[in-house]
Amino acid sequence: MVALIVSYASHAGTPRAEKPPGIALELGGIASIDPVAAARRVLELGGRGAELASIECSAVRSDGQVYLRGPNQGSVTVWYGLDVAPRGDSLVRGYYYSARVDAAGIHDAQRGDARSASNSGKPLLPQCTTRQVWDAAHGQDVPRDLPAQLTFAQGTPLGPGPSRPGWHFYVRATNLQLYIDDATCQVVRPPPDTGAAPDGE
Repeated sequence: MVALIVSYASHAGTPRAEKPPGIALELGGIASIDPVAAARRVLELGGRGAELASIECSAVRSDGQVYLRGPNQGSVTVWYGLDVAPRGDSLVRGYYYSARVDAAGIHDAQRGDARSASNSGKPLLPQCTTRQVWDAAHGQDVPRDLPAQLTFAQGTPLGPGPSRPGWHFYVRATNLQLYIDDATCQVVRPPPDTGAAPDGE
């Protein structure tokens, strides 16, 4: 059975969770997921005041889906913050939480670093779908048969000026990196100088 996991993962130097979360909910026999739809569901589970910070997707196929079974299994990790009083006693305002979606189950969220004015997320979901991101990359001659690692962040370095919502597209097999502006769903040219490639998928 395939389900959604809400669990802690490392982000921007955040230490790991103190203990693994317990299973809370299952979704049924789902073979693949839309990462943006998964993020929307995670924010709903986070309760009132859950604000999206980033979405990290591994093994995204060219149809924009993350497949949870078979070869090249992927996952989605959603980072969000809480700046208002949340539901129940399990979540605390002013902190980051992460939710990992894969083929194992749904777990209660685990807490990460405290938020600050400089790293607070925003409640907006991406305007671009992961299929649109892949289509933009394919326009730059990226082969459609290679899975990609996609990261959406509210503060993505897309060139001169302040960071803004955008996508990082990375194909590990070819070490190809692209940046897509979430306002236009188009590849940013020239690409920003952001340093080393991300860790593996």
